[in-house]
Amino acid sequence: MAHFRATIKGQRGEASRLGSKSQGMRVTVRGWRAGLTITARHDEATGEDVFNIASDGGTDNAEQAPIVLDGTIDATVRAKA
Repeated sequence: MAHFRATIKGQRGEASRLGSKSQGMRVTVRGWRAGLTITARHDEATGEDVFNIASDGGTDNAEQAPIVLDGTIDATVRAKA
């Protein structure tokens, strides 16, 4: 059974993928010079879903860059404009 769900929408329409508790999920989106990879996993010890968000140099230079977030996220987290 799925624990994680990801959706993506582009010029070919929308698609979704499912990830289980045991396998987690990884999502990558890149522009030419910047990109993000989001990894989701379930921590059995704490019962929490844990997310890692890392930036990279995009398609032109996809070396891993600093981690933006590594930990749990609750409903009060809001993006900064």
